[in-house]
Amino acid sequence: MHRQGTAWRRWALLAVVVAAAAATFLLNVSRPGPLAHVGAREATPMPATLTIATLNLWHDYPRYSRQAERLQAATLALRDLSPHVLCLQEASRTPVVAHAARQLADALGVSGVYVRANGNRALIRFEEGEAILARGALANAAWRELSPTAGFFEHRLAIWGAVDTEAGPVVAFSTHITNKRGPVNAAQIRALVDIVERERRGLPAVVAGDFNADESAPQIQALPAHWRDAFRAARPDAPGATSMDSDRRIDYIFLVDGDGVRWHVLDADTFGGEDISDHRGVWARATLVPSR
Repeated sequence: MHRQGTAWRRWALLAVVVAAAAATFLLNVSRPGPLAHVGAREATPMPATLTIATLNLWHDYPRYSRQAERLQAATLALRDLSPHVLCLQEASRTPVVAHAARQLADALGVSGVYVRANGNRALIRFEEGEAILARGALANAAWRELSPTAGFFEHRLAIWGAVDTEAGPVVAFSTHITNKRGPVNAAQIRALVDIVERERRGLPAVVAGDFNADESAPQIQALPAHWRDAFRAARPDAPGATSMDSDRRIDYIFLVDGDGVRWHVLDADTFGGEDISDHRGVWARATLVPSR
């Protein structure tokens, strides 16, 4: 009886240890954060006229199809654009590409911040998240998870930081909203608006990323009036589709006017193709001018 009791206790202890290990794995296998700096930091203010770009890099987990080649094509395209501010989504760390955001920052000679949204490279050799790269110093960087969550293993974030320009500071936000259409997508966009309006503190802002909602969606139409759709301001009649899977325009650069200063859009367009991602990127050129 004594031996049976001892064996039972050993099995019970083993079960507790295994359950604890499994719970720890599940809780950490897809957990956002932490914030990481990439590239060589600079302190030079940027001009008042900025070129801004956003791009969903498409990790294609778990196939990672042509990921290294696509990242190289993205690098070449972005060198041609030479953006002052670059917002990235699905910037991944995989067995094929060690750190997409860091490799782009090094190749372009810029610096910035990256935060993991989903996965955990240390546990499953894969993670992906959002990044902001800039040609000037990025200060006061932070991130927040958007609510509500779309699933236990799906996390959607906003990441931001301030850059200095000759017209004053600008707060840049990069985000990736859930692809689950309907109320969850709409609620996350409302949460994003709240974060932007609170964290920019009256400063002009850039809000860019993959919103997974086209411009006819109520949640896009309900954005504040001082959020200007840069592509539509420059090209009011162009289709501008960015999702090559659905042929919808779901990637945006919104320019948010500040207190006493507003954006004047000079030009905007899409760039890239299937050699880079399953999304086309968006770029805009805009300048900050005093409000009248």
